[in-house]
Amino acid sequence: MIALLLTGCSSHADRARSPAPVSPAPVSPAPVLSVSATGATASPPARSVVPARCPSALRELIGHATGAAVVSLRTQRASDLLRCTYSAKQIRSGDAAARGSAASNCTGAIIVINTESLAFTDFQRWTVETGQNSMWTHDPALNPRPVKGIGVEAEWVPEQRTFETASFSAWIAVFLTCPTRPSGAGALGAALGRAGLAATGR
Repeated sequence: MIALLLTGCSSHADRARSPAPVSPAPVSPAPVLSVSATGATASPPARSVVPARCPSALRELIGHATGAAVVSLRTQRASDLLRCTYSAKQIRSGDAAARGSAASNCTGAIIVINTESLAFTDFQRWTVETGQNSMWTHDPALNPRPVKGIGVEAEWVPEQRTFETASFSAWIAVFLTCPTRPSGAGALGAALGRAGLAATGR
């Protein structure tokens, strides 16, 4: 009997000494890490900043391409979006011959600078969906054509006179207004896209 009592006491004592079960604490997402020569350090992705106003380089590019004496500008701005709408008003007399050159048939452009948090993801979705539309409509002219050397990725859609490019934190969309499909419109779109991207610091 004494042995049983001692055994029981020992069992209770062991349970008393055993730590109570602890519920696991919630796990927070790990920060993005970048590895350097000195080890891993926290490195959150950099955000691009939308310009306070439409870059002057855009107006200059359109004025040179169209030969216009006056290029009007209408601006629409939100926290992470800037929409610059340009319209060429008249042709300089000395540049009249330029109307027959590559990009001169275009009379205006809309450039949208997007620095929202999902800008690059949305750009990739646009690329995929535009390619699918080209396949479904059997129209190769609607298929985005890759352009090297601008941003992380850049695409030109001849039929829509649209050029789009992106960094990892900004998306630039260029919509040209051209009555025909001049051969140099792609070069104008690319120049505008590059200038728009530069304005975000990327």
